[in-house]
Amino acid sequence: MQDALAIYLYALGLVADGAPLPFRAAAFAPLPAAAGGSAGQAVAELGAVLQAAADEQRLRPMIRAADAPVQALVATLLARRREGEAYRLVLLRIGEGHALLAAAARGPLRRRPRETARAIREAEDALRRAAAALPPARPGNGAIIAATVQP
Repeated sequence: MQDALAIYLYALGLVADGAPLPFRAAAFAPLPAAAGGSAGQAVAELGAVLQAAADEQRLRPMIRAADAPVQALVATLLARRREGEAYRLVLLRIGEGHALLAAAARGPLRRRPRETARAIREAEDALRRAAAALPPARPGNGAIIAATVQP
């Protein structure tokens, strides 16, 4: 679940920057089964969102379509994980930040694409600062991102 969320957030940054999104579905395919149950369904939905985003390269539809599975994964991780308060805060920021982006993406176009990209980058920077308080990532944590969506 955490890997799927990390892949999506990385891909969101690529699309926000106007970079092509190279989604490799075969690398993502094992993640829904690994999550299992309703979390597995949310992971599968994110996979479909990533595939559509790779085909269309459009930010607003990507954010709108991903909000429900992102919120489901955040809620599941909050309920299951016991890494401490710093981890919970990062998850809460992800959920709240994505909900704000989704609300903006559903409404009338009030932000220009550059403004949306800037908002995503600001949220990403805030998450990086919050993540600095977390324990080190497990070895090889970035490998799934590289295999799935990294150019």
